[in-house]
Amino acid sequence: MNLDVFHRWTGWLLPKFADHLWQSTLIGLTTLVVVYLFHRQSARLRHVLLLLGMAKFLVPSALLVASLDFLGVRIAELLSSSSATTVSYLHPSLWLQLGEQVPVGRMTASVDKGSGVYLALVFTWLLGCLFLTVIWVRRRRSVKTLLAGTPRVSVGREADSLRRVSGWMLLKKHVALTMPSGFTEPGVWGIRTPVLLLPQGMTTEMTDAELESVILHELIHVERHDNLIAALQRVLCYLSWFHPLVWILDRKLLL
Repeated sequence: MNLDVFHRWTGWLLPKFADHLWQSTLIGLTTLVVVYLFHRQSARLRHVLLLLGMAKFLVPSALLVASLDFLGVRIAELLSSSSATTVSYLHPSLWLQLGEQVPVGRMTASVDKGSGVYLALVFTWLLGCLFLTVIWVRRRRSVKTLLAGTPRVSVGREADSLRRVSGWMLLKKHVALTMPSGFTEPGVWGIRTPVLLLPQGMTTEMTDAELESVILHELIHVERHDNLIAALQRVLCYLSWFHPLVWILDRKLLL
């Protein structure tokens, strides 16, 4: 891409992103207040509210407007003409469709003022994303390597309990069982092919009811697709690594 074009693109897009950021920040703060007021309510309700607050950082308001417009809800006609102008920054191909609604002259003038700063911000953001992603990939690879050397367990007390609890839950997805060393807590690894991790020696002094309770807890994570949601949380945290509110929402979700 031509560097001058990149300058103009970033200089035009970042102010729009700033609008999205303050709107998301406002909604995120409101979410934290609502969750605090609902602290006596169920954890599931608070979890859903936090997910919605965090999801706003992924969905620009203009994208919502464009989606509704695509579905036939003409928001731009109901509100001021500025709504249509806001939608136009989603993709350059929309400029031709919206015609005179895009303030091209003003856009070009405003871009030239701080394009160098915008370019530096973009590269700083990319470096932060890359750094955190590399750390995440290395951690996942180390766990995957550790589990690759641990055989799957298909017989025994733990395997029988897993089949029994899966039957109670009518769980359609098959969950494998492994009992690795080096782990101190049970958990579930994987999204498409989940594996239940029961650390070696953990179940020795457990009663059957206690073991089933632990397995039930972990299988609920599988049923609710919590690993997929956690992966999406990681992606959002790394994309918005500079925003402390995203990390606060992430921490609340984990709790």
